[in-house]
Amino acid sequence: MNNIHICDTTGISIQRVKIFNPPDFHGKGPNTDGINLISCRYVHIAGCTIGTGDDCIALNAGGIGSKRIATTNVLIEDCHMTAGHAAVSVGSVTSGGLHNITVRNLMVENTVRGLFIKTNRERGGLIENINYSNIIMLNVKGEGIAISTVYDSKHQDYHNKNIPEELSRIPLHLYVTSLTMVLVGVVETSQYLLVGVPESPVRNINISNLNVRSLKHKGNYLYHTDNIVINGRQQ
Repeated sequence: MNNIHICDTTGISIQRVKIFNPPDFHGKGPNTDGINLISCRYVHIAGCTIGTGDDCIALNAGGIGSKRIATTNVLIEDCHMTAGHAAVSVGSVTSGGLHNITVRNLMVENTVRGLFIKTNRERGGLIENINYSNIIMLNVKGEGIAISTVYDSKHQDYHNKNIPEELSRIPLHLYVTSLTMVLVGVVETSQYLLVGVPESPVRNINISNLNVRSLKHKGNYLYHTDNIVINGRQQ
């Protein structure tokens, strides 16, 4: 059960809201997104404190039948995430497209992942102009930055290429572009993980000023990617 759930709406302002749910993702608080927006436009979320059992803030874009409705022009700023599956999640429903999203000035603590963009061939759509800046992370259990276009909640160990074969047989058209980031902090497994598919790689990612210490040194992971630049170096 989402706490704040808004669909197909224009002109949204959510400020200084506090949301706290049991943090166990597979236990007491499953599917308890703090703020879940689907196909919304001109959104401002500011000054919120969120700790939950699923994503703190989730942005999706879907539609009914052949109708697709985008999520566009979103600003998330000055928030504190204290627990959750991800601090800010884009997807996994992206078929309507998500464009012009800015996330800045966040404190992220004790989440499973930090920033997560996720979708798959059944739910994929155009994602572009995503900008993150000034993100501080502490005690994040997984990756600081994760992008996966083969998302499946039951198969998430992408470091071991645990990608279900059945997901590779469904057409997908998804592009992630113009992602810039300023991020510092401490995570457990790796700084970043980017996973695409052969016919539609995760492409055109620019991450700058990345300064994240990984405690378990599982290693950064790139799989089916194109034109990835991190701290000025082509990957």
